[in-house]
Amino acid sequence: MNTPAGTFNPDDQLRHLPGQSGKVVGSASFGKDGGPTTFDPGRPMPVNVDPEYADGFIFDPSKVTEDDTEKAFSQNPDAHSAFQHMTDAADKRAEASRMPTPAPPPQAIERTGETLVEQQPLQPLRKTPPPTNPAPAPAPSQVPDNLASQVADIMIRRQREEAMLAEPPATLEPPRPGLVESLNIDFIAGNEPQKPQYEVFFNLGDFGQAAGRYHGFIETDLMIVLLYDTRFEYGYQYLPPTRNGEPMQIECPKIDKTATISYVGLKYSLGCIDHLILIKNEPEAPEEG
Repeated sequence: MNTPAGTFNPDDQLRHLPGQSGKVVGSASFGKDGGPTTFDPGRPMPVNVDPEYADGFIFDPSKVTEDDTEKAFSQNPDAHSAFQHMTDAADKRAEASRMPTPAPPPQAIERTGETLVEQQPLQPLRKTPPPTNPAPAPAPSQVPDNLASQVADIMIRRQREEAMLAEPPATLEPPRPGLVESLNIDFIAGNEPQKPQYEVFFNLGDFGQAAGRYHGFIETDLMIVLLYDTRFEYGYQYLPPTRNGEPMQIECPKIDKTATISYVGLKYSLGCIDHLILIKNEPEAPEEG
């Protein structure tokens, strides 16, 4: 309920708390420094709002926040309701702060060396129901038999392991003399790979020239096969482009050989030997007129 318009109560004490003196602004007194002596202007004081009505209440500005003020004046149609809204919000906040915080359950602390370890709370024990169909216990006569069988198996395994350790290690038979030589391959002699001796140059036309070294150069009527021993780690072999079968010229200075070939991607390996197959593409001889 609001105070009717035009009504003014001149009682100094009516708007203040019991036992608290106060003067209305018109009758305030001032000290030597010019400041008021009846109130502190830097500290908001509680005010008794509408004490002459049944719904009057005490309003303490020091306990009100900006959020309380914004909500109060945006949600209430009159000043009395707005101040009541701010007072209720402050009272609820104070009541919540006075509620005791429940203490955590006590935890057992275990000292391990210099480190304190916090144990988890003990869980209640659960009784395991007995099995409905318990397995029958083994007969007393079976236990010695099973144990004796296990011991016998262990002894047998140990005897086998000792016998294997006592046997001399198997030795590999040395290679038969002349086995490698019997292959009749000039670049395979002994166990070490040989250095490739055939340097082959590939004339790629507008793309320039490339070269590679090979261990073997074999020529037949229809093809040339370049051989390379992949065990040799310090050499290189060249794989020419296919160029859609377009002819190219090769040259091997070691055997003074020049040929026109086409490479169509034929390459395979036999053991450690790579085979690069080049199709001979010799120009046809003109017909005699």
